[in-house]
Amino acid sequence: MHVDGVDVEGAYGVVRLVVPRGDASPRHVHTREDEVFVVVSGRLAVTVADREHVLGPGDSVTGPVGVPHAYRVVGDEPARFLVVVVPGGFEQAFHAMDAGDPDALADAGIELLE
Repeated sequence: MHVDGVDVEGAYGVVRLVVPRGDASPRHVHTREDEVFVVVSGRLAVTVADREHVLGPGDSVTGPVGVPHAYRVVGDEPARFLVVVVPGGFEQAFHAMDAGDPDALADAGIELLE
């Protein structure tokens, strides 16, 4: 956790991720927040609606609320990136997922599409 939404009255949350090459998220929709991906190192392909954005260090893209999106790590190295959620709250689901909570995404208002 980089910024816990609780510390900023729910305005936003920021999570730092290091994801191995080839790893990907399922295609999903947020019902409560926008999700911004900011690449620190490595390469990340983020599909928003039907458009793929290949991001490198310093690049970013937004998965708006209600719009299907997913990411996958491309290239030969892990990707280090920030996930910014506005408003905050979804970042708490990362803790629940790490703890093995199978309902974490549904509880956070995330609809898996695939």
